[in-house]
Amino acid sequence: DQSGLQAYEFPSDQELIKILSQFCVLVSGNWVYKSELLYNEYEACCRDLILVLLQRDETVGLNREPIRVATDLPQVKVTNILHEVASYKSTAWYPKFPADRLFLDKHATEAAHWKNYWLEREKIVVKYIRDHRDSSMSTSTNITNNSLTCTTISNSQLQLLVTFILKIYGASSLVEISNLCTYLQLSLNTSDAADDL
Repeated sequence: DQSGLQAYEFPSDQELIKILSQFCVLVSGNWVYKSELLYNEYEACCRDLILVLLQRDETVGLNREPIRVATDLPQVKVTNILHEVASYKSTAWYPKFPADRLFLDKHATEAAHWKNYWLEREKIVVKYIRDHRDSSMSTSTNITNNSLTCTTISNSQLQLLVTFILKIYGASSLVEISNLCTYLQLSLNTSDAADDL
């Protein structure tokens, strides 16, 4: 009997976008955890460069070696970053998720904002990598639990659910995030109701 389950009303698209924008960036209509919350400044710039390149043309894959040479990161680090946001197919790396055209069309203002963001971000990261490439080997990755709580939002449970989803899947469309959050919340409510019996 599911009469003991509480209805869970999920936030609107705009509310979810506002929350996601605090700790994610939009890449081809999919939400990806911000690089600066996962890595030190240099590695975050390298990851953002990869995100820029993946957005240029989804049909043309990326090769790891030119990225490694351009960034001077160890091969294993470049591979790990690529695994977060891309999939290896045949001879190259391609975006882990196809562009979410439905989101881009439905939220044209948001899409335009992020398009401009990436145009500017590309200039910044290319210059930063060029200026700091030689000293990159002395830096260390900055993955801490503090990075997950660097922003305060009104619905901390929603933030935890979204963070969990992005950590597991790497990137996801707004629809997928919403569906997974709803499913996870329903699962938690079902589990709580069963515990009460």
